[in-house]
Amino acid sequence: MEAAEMDTMSWSWSEYFPSPNYFRLFRMVLEELPEYYRTLPSNGTLDELTKYSYVTWSEIQFGVLMAVIWTIVRTLLTILIFKPAGRYLELTKSNQAKMPESAWRFTFYLTSWSCVAYVLLWNHADILRDPPKSFIGWSADMEIPWDIRMCYLIQGSYYLHGLVTVLVLDVWRSDSMVLCMHHVLTLVLITLSYACRYHFIGLMVVFYHDFNDIFLEFSKCHIYLKDRGNKKYMIHEYFANAGFAVFTVSWCIMRMYLYPLKVLYNVLPSTAKTYYKGHLPFGIECNSMMWLLMFLDIYWFVYIVIFLYKIFTKELSEFEDIREENEHIDADGNVKEEKEKNGTKHAAGDALANGVATDTAAINGNGLKKRHPVPSS
Repeated sequence: MEAAEMDTMSWSWSEYFPSPNYFRLFRMVLEELPEYYRTLPSNGTLDELTKYSYVTWSEIQFGVLMAVIWTIVRTLLTILIFKPAGRYLELTKSNQAKMPESAWRFTFYLTSWSCVAYVLLWNHADILRDPPKSFIGWSADMEIPWDIRMCYLIQGSYYLHGLVTVLVLDVWRSDSMVLCMHHVLTLVLITLSYACRYHFIGLMVVFYHDFNDIFLEFSKCHIYLKDRGNKKYMIHEYFANAGFAVFTVSWCIMRMYLYPLKVLYNVLPSTAKTYYKGHLPFGIECNSMMWLLMFLDIYWFVYIVIFLYKIFTKELSEFEDIREENEHIDADGNVKEEKEKNGTKHAAGDALANGVATDTAAINGNGLKKRHPVPSS
């Protein structure tokens, strides 16, 4: 094999795992972001929208249609598979009500993240190694590869479906406003990055964020499966604990380390313009929204740390819900809210299983939390 071919095939560990230098990153943000305005050849954001963004009404309509389809698919899976499976396995009444939601989210995140990972790692690995390459040949009317278009359709429609679910179907909670803000922010980022052809950056944001949710929902499902038929199956507790461990470690690596140093760092002017020297529109807007997403990650990470501290100091004897509000299941199997009593005790029917906090919004990454189950027919 020729030496040139070997150089092309080889890769460095540092290409995927950059040196941790948060201080330099924060300093560069303050120093460089004004560069986007200094090179602005237009009259502001509204003028940039007309010159540098492009999305058709048919694409928007198709995304809305897909959001409706997600709602239908979730309802059918809940009625035809998840709830019958819960009854067949003789789960507790509380877990029969909660399990379908986590099973749905686990199914979606596993499928959607796998698609994004395949597209990035197999079809566009050079972008993941060297993100500034995503701006090579950039133009406002450049063609988006079909595989990335499909990933955007899946992600955008799902978050639209999730936003409507929170606002219309789900019980309102103390963190619901943060969850809505997250969904709105994600939708705006998805739409803007697609319209202005920053699709590789948008795909990397999804890649580094959605992986954690697979293992969170995996852990929840195993918690619900532990108690069934008046017996405890401890194998599910071991799976739940393992899933929560992967969730926590992957959060630290992918959201707190790789996301800022592989994405936020590489959309600053000095790095983004490594291969492209022209004007990149929406620099301030995209950076601001992605940093806001980073602050939301830090917000939830603080609760993960608090939760783990309580476990290791034995303030909590088992993994349980540390939210202010908790739920119980009434005689009809409906989920209801009730405040914690005496600081640690939960309402009857909400004794959380060992292993992970099955429904805590504080550790659920994208704000995933327990909601009303889809009514059975």
